[in-house]
Amino acid sequence: MLHVEEITLLVLEESTADMILGHPWLEQHDPILSWKTSEVLKWGATCFPECFPKLPIPHSPDPTHLPVQATSIESPLTNHSLEIPACYAPFSDVFCPKRASQLPPHRPWDCAIDLLPGEPVPRGRIYPLSIPEEKTMEEYIKEALAQGYIRPSTSPAASSFFFVAKKDRGLWPCIDYRALNQITVKFQFLLPLVPAALEHLRGATIFIKLDLRSAYNLIRIRKGDDWKTAFVTPTGQYECLVMPYGLANAPSMFQDFIHEVLREFLHRFILVYINDILIYSWNLAEHRHHVAEVLKCLREFQLFLKAEKCSFHQPSVQFLGYNINSSGIRMDKGKVATVRNWPTPTTVKELQQEAFSTLKKAFTTAPLLVHLDPNKPFIVEVDASTTGVGAVLSQQQGNPSCLHPWAFFSRKLNPEERNYDIGNRELLAVKLALEEWRHWLDGAKHPFLVLTDHKNLEYLRAAKRLNPRQARWALFFTRFDFTISYRPGSKNTRADALSRLFALEENPEVSKPILLERMIVSPIT
Repeated sequence: MLHVEEITLLVLEESTADMILGHPWLEQHDPILSWKTSEVLKWGATCFPECFPKLPIPHSPDPTHLPVQATSIESPLTNHSLEIPACYAPFSDVFCPKRASQLPPHRPWDCAIDLLPGEPVPRGRIYPLSIPEEKTMEEYIKEALAQGYIRPSTSPAASSFFFVAKKDRGLWPCIDYRALNQITVKFQFLLPLVPAALEHLRGATIFIKLDLRSAYNLIRIRKGDDWKTAFVTPTGQYECLVMPYGLANAPSMFQDFIHEVLREFLHRFILVYINDILIYSWNLAEHRHHVAEVLKCLREFQLFLKAEKCSFHQPSVQFLGYNINSSGIRMDKGKVATVRNWPTPTTVKELQQEAFSTLKKAFTTAPLLVHLDPNKPFIVEVDASTTGVGAVLSQQQGNPSCLHPWAFFSRKLNPEERNYDIGNRELLAVKLALEEWRHWLDGAKHPFLVLTDHKNLEYLRAAKRLNPRQARWALFFTRFDFTISYRPGSKNTRADALSRLFALEENPEVSKPILLERMIVSPIT
């Protein structure tokens, strides 16, 4: 409900709130609030009459030009403002670049740098810089000192400082922490498996991608470890107070931190990979609530977002190299542009051009990976070659119904496995595929089908005699409810192609002479 009032406010230098109205103001206007939607449902009877101006009768908007409300925030890159949806206006401070440049507080997740005992601390050398690099370095040092991210240092350790070129021809400051990383005790927190995380997107129709601002710089260096991050430049030596890029443990430590921050939302409606956050929902109202919950949590931990890199309320989104929508998952076209732009090979055989074009099309038009539906039966396609095994997990989906792939698997055979006969190699392919997708196939709602081009496997469960290896595998198979069915190799092309991936890596056998050259005697004439 619209409420208009002219009041005088005092400016506070340090406040996380946009405005503080106070208890007397609430008593006078007596608003009735919806805590779920953060909206005013009704104003009290004691509210001033002038707070409700007479509004013109609204006209019906053109259905092709619906109004969109937005809140403007300052852009860090340009002199104009960026807009975020009006429903997130209460969280505009989370998108504020100025607040993001402040020194973060110490937390339980501070970056610890534990060194191996007895190892000498590294001491890098000063790299000469070009005139443009010197200018960029001075700007970087000045800004980092002003933000409190670094400070002058007298540390006995020091890493080298240099620049690398960016895609836009700019310069990116780098600190060579390779020597420090070699003597650092590694932090054991595994990064999430992206394909496994994407399993949770089934049924989602609306997405938002959030990008944390200055991600690593949001974590402080543990007190007492600052000196280990020291770096030396032509103008002096400095040490970091926030976690810099280049430390071996930085990705794992930041993933651990952001997991703790957003733990209650993980796999419910959010995926997180380091500084990339994906929120997915099944309708718009639910989506707005999910986003508000995440923004509230980020504000609590003083984490900030790049508004210019956030995509709001999207039916499809690009995330970690995948193009995601309600139908399924595809490869990002930008990731396969290099393959698509391969130059045509020069050859006297014109037929090779056609074959090469066909390969380029196959590489760059990967099939749509559907969202898995646990209420539908699974189909596992397997195959084995002399060098590897391949498998495809699929489901019948769509209208009309057709077989859609959900996941691919391939593995190179080790020397022992290559000695298996063809039957055991094909059976190994079945075992490895069931191990790879055990979390879906073990206890599946419906019996699933395994397709193979080796007909003898159809009689596996009826076999009266099994060798020890087959007996062990047969015991593993009892966990699953499935049927093996024969399919000719001419129709088992996807699994067949995956099993032959490693044939290209094999070096052709070089014939070796039985006798050394020095042992061969020329005939006497």
